[in-house]
Amino acid sequence: MNKTGYTMLHDGWDIPKPPAKKPLWELGVWCHTAPPIKKHGGFECFRLVSEALKYRQGSFIARVEYKGEIIEDHGKITAESMCIIIAWPWTLHQWAELAIYA
Repeated sequence: MNKTGYTMLHDGWDIPKPPAKKPLWELGVWCHTAPPIKKHGGFECFRLVSEALKYRQGSFIARVEYKGEIIEDHGKITAESMCIIIAWPWTLHQWAELAIYA
């Protein structure tokens, strides 16, 4: 069974890029990379949304599944394979609200 987590994505994560002419990420499509080595390589995610928000800024919060070789280090998960299940827009207004009310 695949495990789930959260990560932040930047604008354009779903826009086709040359030369492959396909997006880096697509909903429901698995992306694979070399097995992670401590602090290098792999796809990063977190168990909690709050941890993903602390780690990096982005325009989308994504719920992801991950599998393959996995390294966990202080709450950060680095995995060999990842798939975006769903992504929600995260605007500057929401960042400001979080800063004020959190």
